[in-house]
Amino acid sequence: MQPNTNPTMLNFSPAQRDIIEVPSPHVRDTTGSLFDITPLTSPNNSGFHRNRNWYAEQCIFTQFEADTFAVSRTKAQIANGEHLVFVHRYVDGYLRGRSGDLNIDREPGYIYMLDQASSVECVQRPATMQTIIIPKAALGFHPDRHPPLVKLTVEIGIGKVLNSLFDLVFDGLLESNAIEYDTFNQLVACLQLGLGAPPTKGDIRARARRAMRGAISRHIEQNLDRWDLSVDTILSNFGVSRASLYRLFDDRGGVRQFISDRRLLRAVLDIAKGPLQRGAISNVAERWGFSSGSNFNRAVRREFGVAPGSLINLPEEEFFELTNLRDLLDLKLNFDDSVERIARPDLLVAN
Repeated sequence: MQPNTNPTMLNFSPAQRDIIEVPSPHVRDTTGSLFDITPLTSPNNSGFHRNRNWYAEQCIFTQFEADTFAVSRTKAQIANGEHLVFVHRYVDGYLRGRSGDLNIDREPGYIYMLDQASSVECVQRPATMQTIIIPKAALGFHPDRHPPLVKLTVEIGIGKVLNSLFDLVFDGLLESNAIEYDTFNQLVACLQLGLGAPPTKGDIRARARRAMRGAISRHIEQNLDRWDLSVDTILSNFGVSRASLYRLFDDRGGVRQFISDRRLLRAVLDIAKGPLQRGAISNVAERWGFSSGSNFNRAVRREFGVAPGSLINLPEEEFFELTNLRDLLDLKLNFDDSVERIARPDLLVAN
């Protein structure tokens, strides 16, 4: 860090911040150290991906504005990020995905802490997201004690406090490229509390419902490729009433809709792996339980606005000039170098 003339403020010099704006087909060039991204076509796309990054010695603060894409992580990318936690919130848009059999869907209304040692497969819809990449040691995050994804509602308790602190941090960064040390240290302390916070009074039933939903979600994820997966088999396996099962997934339109959404996600992830060959889309539709190619086509069009075969059709090369690509690669190196620098476990504190 450069010497700070105001010891109560963390000021980011021009060398400690950048803006990356590229056509969406080239978003993978901006995130290669941590994520493997495949752009997907959708009429809701803006055509551009925009990052504003601020680099401290131990953290990277970022505001993303992204189009639709599929994301996964290679072994090398997992190794690059295994010492990090990806703390973030969605301002708008959403993500549907999995880490093994764990549902890791994300949407506005929550603060998330994602273990960067986890494998992921997700589909991101057009979204604005604010993120802080921070060492696990700074938060006391340990994979033996914490799940790959920690989710805190912003409506009550510590999640509501964290959401307010996110407002202060990113308002300061966006308006003046500076944040107060005290605000940042409060944010870190609240994240630590969120990882080990005891349940609030009267929360036992709510925790039990969340646990039941989590168990059923894992069962669904493990059996998505089974033709006999249904409401009846879930009722038989978990002994809940039909009404209770519906209420557990009410926010997703009921459990039938949830199963359909998860199957569509897995099918789109398969398509994103490409390249597409003759019959590939029909095979994907059949593998994930769609009764016909036309039903699969309608489901994709309803969600993405395009046919399955158009999901990974990219614009022409002239959409992106070589001079922009050269600038992009320089900024990507800046991001990659910063990921390597934040391996140290000590917290960023005021001098």
